[in-house]
Amino acid sequence: MHFGGLGRLMCHSIFWLSEESNRKLLVPTLLISLGLCNLGNTCFFNAVLQCLARTPFLLPVLQELNKPGQKFTLPGTDELPPLEGTLSKWGSLTEILASTLEELSSNKPEVLNPHKLLAKVTQRCPQFAGGDQHDSHELLRHLLEGVRTEDLKRYQTIILHTLGLSEKCNPSQVEKDLCNKVKVYGRQAAEQLLVPEQVFRGYLVSTVECQDCLHTSNRVESFLDLSLPVIADKPQPPVMRRKGSTKECSGELFEGATTGGQQPSKYQVKKDRKQARKGRKKQQKGFSPLEDTTAGTVISEEGDARPPDESGELGKNCSAKGKIY
Repeated sequence: MHFGGLGRLMCHSIFWLSEESNRKLLVPTLLISLGLCNLGNTCFFNAVLQCLARTPFLLPVLQELNKPGQKFTLPGTDELPPLEGTLSKWGSLTEILASTLEELSSNKPEVLNPHKLLAKVTQRCPQFAGGDQHDSHELLRHLLEGVRTEDLKRYQTIILHTLGLSEKCNPSQVEKDLCNKVKVYGRQAAEQLLVPEQVFRGYLVSTVECQDCLHTSNRVESFLDLSLPVIADKPQPPVMRRKGSTKECSGELFEGATTGGQQPSKYQVKKDRKQARKGRKKQQKGFSPLEDTTAGTVISEEGDARPPDESGELGKNCSAKGKIY
């Protein structure tokens, strides 16, 4: 049997669940995804894990930290020689995170309980404990910073041992010259492309231009994530003119205020009709106010305006001052 198009795609994405019975049940693998248990208002936590599990290159980069024997070299300075060392394996948080992401990427029809990772996160960041709701972006920043701190600590341990210091030494009891060496090597280690910077790091360039001399200066800032505003899908109602609205007085004020021919909402149309009926009733009583019945914008007259001429329109040189609400 031959398949083409979508049929061929589905043919290559199915497998046998059971060959023991006469029933041959086929399940598309494209429909299989691993779920996460809700451990008590942990939707913010599960959402971050699902995003990280679908982030390209993140899991392989984390798994690289599990390989022992990785060598590194810090350049030093004119007064300090280069420092070489061999890194140890990853930290506990990085190990649990990599294991959780690996299980999430397995595409097994199961439900995963991420209690180990949540317990490790709450141990380092107690504010996420207690079963309360929290911000997903805040959790993401703490999680990535925790992985980066563990990676940086591997370098710091080698620096201290090379300089003959213990990890539990008191900085106030260390000689000033030796303390300065630790700081120099520490800054160089922090400038390394650490995890998770290999995946998430980007640069934001801000350009400032002088209006007088036209000189431009650039400022470069690194970031791990960017917060972007969410644009509403609902279109804004356009500014439309109706019968009875003044052309001379309001035309210049609302020039260019249309929104590209977008249709107003039902509520706005109903509101415009109601205001138009009120305007007609007032005109029948012999009173013609200056009002704009479009897009819910009302102009209240404060200055003196010339009365309408015989054609029913205001004079060309009328001056109306108003407030826009």
